[in-house]
Amino acid sequence: NVTYYINLELWEGDRLRYFAGSTIYGYTLEQDPIIPTEKYDITFVVNGKSETVTFYKGQMPRYKGELMLATDSPAYHYEFTGWQPEITKVTGNATYTATYTSTYINYTVVFKNWDGSEISTKTYHYGNKVTTPANPTKAADKTYTYAFAGWDAAVPTVMPAKDMTLKAKW
Repeated sequence: NVTYYINLELWEGDRLRYFAGSTIYGYTLEQDPIIPTEKYDITFVVNGKSETVTFYKGQMPRYKGELMLATDSPAYHYEFTGWQPEITKVTGNATYTATYTSTYINYTVVFKNWDGSEISTKTYHYGNKVTTPANPTKAADKTYTYAFAGWDAAVPTVMPAKDMTLKAKW
């Protein structure tokens, strides 16, 4: 003797869409479905906001709201990793919290010489203090002597949320 639980998706308004003799997912119902009557509140917490949905006992809760992406910041990227605790069939009221892993975002500052050769490359985290390399030198030629005049863009004191390439000016 087998008991089938019908998902809520099988309802149309107040009426059950399927009765004995109907075929659902390749199975023909031999008898009218048994409708569970015990209802429980399942709360999903995502990014500090909660949403409560009612499910019947024995159902597998599914979150149908906007999900899974915690808001990235200039310093971190977040990726959804699952629910805490792990979602199981409904046996009572429960709360599930979305969990994420965070990855620190690295940004790079490249300092280049007049000829495009690399003077220095450093990786920073957003907000870290940026250090400038020693001033480069350029050998004099038959016509000119060269004095370092700075960089083609302002060197930030703290790392912004972007990669940067700065070229020496002469």
